[in-house]
Amino acid sequence: MKKIIKVCAMNTKKIFLVVFALLLSEGIFAQKSSYQKLDLTGQWEFKSKDSSKWMSAQVPGVNHLDLLKNSVITDPFYRNNEENIQWIGKKDWVYKRKFIVDASLLESNRVNLNCDGLDTFAHIYINGYLLASTENMHRRYSFNIKNHLIEGENSIKIIFNSHAQKGLELYNASQYEIPAQPNDIPFLAELKDYKISPYVRKAGYHFGWDWGPRFMTSGIWRDIYIESWNTAKLNEIHLVQKEISKRKASINAKLEILVEKEKELSAEIYVNNELIQTTPLSITKNNTDYQIPFEINSPKLWWPNGMGKQHLYSVKIILKNEDQILSEKEERIGIREIRLVTKPDEFGESFYFEVNGHPFFAKGANYIPSDNFLPRVDKARYLQTIAEAKKSNFNMLRVWGGGIYESDLFYDLCDEYGILVWQDFMFACSMYPDNNMFIENIKNEAIDNVKRIRNHASLALWCGNNEVETAWRHWGWSKEYDKKNWIAYQKIFHEVLSKVVEEHNPEVRYWPSSPHSNSLDEDPRDIGRGDIHYWAYRGPRLPIDEFKKKKNIPRFMSETGFQSFPEFESVKKFSIPEDWELFSPVMKQHQKSKIGNALIADYIVRHFKAPKDFEAVIYQGQLMQEKSMRVAHEAYLRAKPYCMGALYWQINDCWPVASWSTIDYYGKWKAQQYTMKELFKPIVVSINNEGDDFTVYAISDKMKSTKGKLVSQIFKIDGTLIWENEQYVKLKPNESKLVVNTSIKKVLNGMSENEVYVRSYFVEKDKIVANNHYLFVPEKDIRLLKPQIKVKAEKVEKGYKLTFNTNTFSRKVFLSIPGIEGFFHTNYFDLSPDRDEIIFFETTENIKDIEAKIKRYSLADSSL
Repeated sequence: MKKIIKVCAMNTKKIFLVVFALLLSEGIFAQKSSYQKLDLTGQWEFKSKDSSKWMSAQVPGVNHLDLLKNSVITDPFYRNNEENIQWIGKKDWVYKRKFIVDASLLESNRVNLNCDGLDTFAHIYINGYLLASTENMHRRYSFNIKNHLIEGENSIKIIFNSHAQKGLELYNASQYEIPAQPNDIPFLAELKDYKISPYVRKAGYHFGWDWGPRFMTSGIWRDIYIESWNTAKLNEIHLVQKEISKRKASINAKLEILVEKEKELSAEIYVNNELIQTTPLSITKNNTDYQIPFEINSPKLWWPNGMGKQHLYSVKIILKNEDQILSEKEERIGIREIRLVTKPDEFGESFYFEVNGHPFFAKGANYIPSDNFLPRVDKARYLQTIAEAKKSNFNMLRVWGGGIYESDLFYDLCDEYGILVWQDFMFACSMYPDNNMFIENIKNEAIDNVKRIRNHASLALWCGNNEVETAWRHWGWSKEYDKKNWIAYQKIFHEVLSKVVEEHNPEVRYWPSSPHSNSLDEDPRDIGRGDIHYWAYRGPRLPIDEFKKKKNIPRFMSETGFQSFPEFESVKKFSIPEDWELFSPVMKQHQKSKIGNALIADYIVRHFKAPKDFEAVIYQGQLMQEKSMRVAHEAYLRAKPYCMGALYWQINDCWPVASWSTIDYYGKWKAQQYTMKELFKPIVVSINNEGDDFTVYAISDKMKSTKGKLVSQIFKIDGTLIWENEQYVKLKPNESKLVVNTSIKKVLNGMSENEVYVRSYFVEKDKIVANNHYLFVPEKDIRLLKPQIKVKAEKVEKGYKLTFNTNTFSRKVFLSIPGIEGFFHTNYFDLSPDRDEIIFFETTENIKDIEAKIKRYSLADSSL
C-alpha cells in the first residue's frame, strides 16, 4: 500500500501538468468568454387570437404544422384538403413561452433578443412590454431587451397578424395599382380579386403558384435566442479574396464589431484551427468596421463539381481583451475566383461563368423551397437534394426569387458538393411599391442576406428578380398599369439592390433580372445576349422541335421545362382510386397550371399511342417531359460555346403535384432526372435529324483535351444491325464536334424510318463513357413489339447488381419494386437485344425473390 501511495505522489505533478494543459486548451483557464447565449427554441404554446384554448407548439415552426400536430387539421397535402384550411390565413395567431434569466446575464453590458425568422407581421412582447413590430419574413431582427428582463422567470409573447387582412390594408393604402404574379388567387372572399402579394414581404410561393398551393403560414420559422456581451461583439466577418496564386492567397478580413466600451483589444485569426496571426485593435463607439489582411500559403483551390476538388478552409476570428475571449466567429471559405463574362461578340454578347480562369458550361436546375411548411425541411432533405444534384453531374442551382433566401445549411452543402449558386433576391413576377418604408425594409432585407451568404465558395451571382422586367415589357403590364410601377422597378433593381451588392459583396456580380439582356435599352428576350426563359410552347403549343431551332437557342438558358405528374406510387400517397383520372377534382387540385393537364394530354397524343389506363398516362407524361427536355438540352450542348449554360425549371417540389420538377416531393426521380444525369456527364453523344440530315455530335465538358472512339449504329427493332460507323475523335476542352453528317435515306437503304432505332456511344480507354438512343419518327409511329425483359440479380454491397436483357428493342424501360425503399441508379432506359444492361439498385433491404418482384414497364406496355 505504501508503494502505491509513493508512486501516486511521484506522478501527481506530471498528472497536474497534463490536466492543466488540457483545460487550458479547452479554454477553461483565462480563456472564458464573456459572451452568453440563451436558446429560446423548443416548446412554446400557441392559439388563434380569438380562441381561449392554448395548445403545444414547436419552435422553429409554423401554425399549420402546430395545428396538424394537435389534430386540429388533417394532412394539408392530401386530396382536396387545401381548400378546407384557408381559414388559417384569416386569423391572427399568438405564440408564448416562459424562460429563466440568471443574474450573470443581466450583469452584461448588452442583452439582445435575436429573431432569425418571423413570418411575417409580428408584435413582440417581453414581460408584457411591446418591444417591437416586424413585417418581413426574410429579415433577421435584433433588439436590446436588457431593461425589460428580470432575474428569474420571464415571458415572451409574439402576436402574428393575418397576412390576408394586413395585406388588404396595404393594398387599400396604395395610391396606384401594382401588378402581381398571376397565381396570387385568394380563397378569401373579402379579398375579391385583389392581389396582395407585392405588399407583403413573405415568400411569394406561399400565395400560390402554378406548381404550389396557397398556405398562408405564420410563426417563428427560424431560430430565436437571447445573447449578451460586455465590451464588444464580433458581429459579421467578410473574407475578401484579393489575390490568388499558387504561392499564396491574400485575404482581407473585414470585421463588423458592435462596441459597448472603448478598449484596446486583439483579434486572433485561425485557419483550420491553426493560429496564424494576432492583430491589435483599438475599438471605439464611433466605428464598427475594421480590416485585417492575412495570407494562406500554398492554397488549394475550390472547384465546382466535375472540375476538381472542393477544398474548404475554416477561418475563425477571436476577439480578445488580454486573455479573455469577448466574441468569436467562424466561416468556411473556398479559395477561388468566379466571374460572369459578358462581352460583345459577333452574335451579340457572351454570357458565361468562369472559375479560376476556366470557362465552363453551367449545368443544373432551378431550386424552389422543398416544402410549403419550411421548418419541415431538415438536414436530411437538404442533403438528399444537394447530393442528388452532384450525383446528376450538376454544377449549379438557381435559388429562385419567389421562395426564400435559403438556410445556412443549404449553402454549406453547396460548398461541400461543388454546386454553384445563382442567387435571386426574393422578388418574382410582380411589381413592387416604392414608398420609403417599403424601400427601407427591402434594403435591410438585402443587407441581412448578402452579409449572411457572401462568404460561401458556392455563391456565383446575385440576381435582382425573377421575370419582373420581362413581365412589364411582354405581359401587357406597361399598357395596363401606371408608369410609376416602372419607376419603382428601376429604383429597386437598378439602384437599391445594386448598391447593396456593391457595398457588401462587390466581388460577386449583380444581374438585375432574369431574363435580362444586360441593358434596359435592350429586349430581355434578345436571344443573342444575356439569359433567357423559354416558355413559348405553353401558349401556341409549338412542336418540341422548336427547342432546337437556332432562333430559340440562347447564350444561357436560365429557365425552360415541361410538366409531368409524379410517378404512380407517389400519386397514390395523396389520392384514392376514384381520383385516378387526369381531370378529376383531386388531380386538378394537384395541378396549379390552368392549362397543365390539357397540355400534358395534348402532347402525349402527339407523340405516343393512346395510354391504356391512368398509370400509363402518368408514365407517358413523364416520357413526354423527358423527350422535350432531351431535345432542348442536347441542342444547347451542341451549340457550345455560343450557349454556355442550361438551368432547367425545376429540380424539386414543395408538395405532391403535377409540375416541371424532375424529382417529386417524395424524392422519386422522374424520367427527366435520369436523362439530365446522362446529358450533364463530362462526355455526351448527341444524335439529331432535320429532314433527311442525320448527324451525331461528340461533346466534351472536360478542362483538358480528350480522345476516343465514337460508334454510331442503326438497328432494326428486332436488333439486327443494318448500318455502323466508327470514328476516332479528339475533343478540345468545352468542344462540341460534328462527327457524323450523312443522309437518312442513304443509311437506311430503302428501309422505313419507323422500323429502326439509332444507338451511338463514345469509348474512352476501352470504356463506354457516353451512350444515346434516337428515333427518326415519333414513338407512336414505331412498330414496337411487346418485349420479354429478363433480369438476373446478384447481391452486392449496398444493394443489388441487376442484369437485364430483352428479345426486342425495349423503349424507356421503367423499373420499380412496389413497397421497397431503394434507388435505381439507371431507369427509364432503352434496352437493345444485342447488349445486356447492368443496373445497380441501392437499398438497405434484403429482398426475397427480387427478380420476380421487379416490375418492368416499357413503352409497348403502356398502350393497348
